[in-house]
Amino acid sequence: VCVWHGLASGELAALGRGAAAIDPADVAAVARLRRSHSADEVRAALQLAEGRRRLAGKVDDPGRWLADSDGAQMATHRMVAAHKASRFAAMGGGTPVVDVCSGIGADAHELARPCYVRCVEIDPCRAVMCGHNTGCVVEQRAAAEIDVGGSLVHSDPARRGGSGRVTR
Repeated sequence: VCVWHGLASGELAALGRGAAAIDPADVAAVARLRRSHSADEVRAALQLAEGRRRLAGKVDDPGRWLADSDGAQMATHRMVAAHKASRFAAMGGGTPVVDVCSGIGADAHELARPCYVRCVEIDPCRAVMCGHNTGCVVEQRAAAEIDVGGSLVHSDPARRGGSGRVTR
């Protein structure tokens, strides 16, 4: 089970605040967190703190977002996402939008302002993040498995491989 559910629900809110308040390289501070939480929970809380730091300047109110470091790095800047959302709204005339490869939901967050958005994300933890960050319906499955009939489709897949950013 994805520990991000606990961070999304607020069940692990105190742990999230504790992780944000420490230096993750401070072994003693991390050990103190692990006295009352599992290694997976502490790891996720530390990832959340780093993800929120990386989201600063990219999204409004990054302290409300659920994100790990990789998800934050791949997130579309709010200005770019808002531009894309305005283009979808202009061409869609109320047509629903399917956001495939949603990640943490930065694009879907902006798309949902003018459009009805259905998100698709294969990674179960990122699907939790996306749902929390957007309030949209998120289907946890492969993009190739969905029916998009009658919808506009937005796709901005992960472009990182084992050696960094993939540009092709």
